[in-house]
Amino acid sequence: MLEAVRAAWRRIAPDVPFSAATVDQRLVSFYQADEQAKWLFAMRTWLAGFDDRITLSPLYFVGVSLLAIGVAVLTVLGQSLCASRAAPAWALRHD
Repeated sequence: MLEAVRAAWRRIAPDVPFSAATVDQRLVSFYQADEQAKWLFAMRTWLAGFDDRITLSPLYFVGVSLLAIGVAVLTVLGQSLCASRAAPAWALRHD
């Protein structure tokens, strides 16, 4: 059916581009837009009270910073101990 309409269009107005969509194709696009809007609304309602449920205390940031500094100090200390126990000639050849 669509090919017959396209052929008739080419005969009547060959310079004008033919653009057609079936009702099913148009309905699918409408339903996709509705599904996306529904999903966005659900996410917005879920996130609406998010800041009320979780409070960010500065203690979390201080604790994580101290943990990161501790890991860095232990790493440097371990590498320093390994380097100090190695023979100087071996360390010079392998570094």
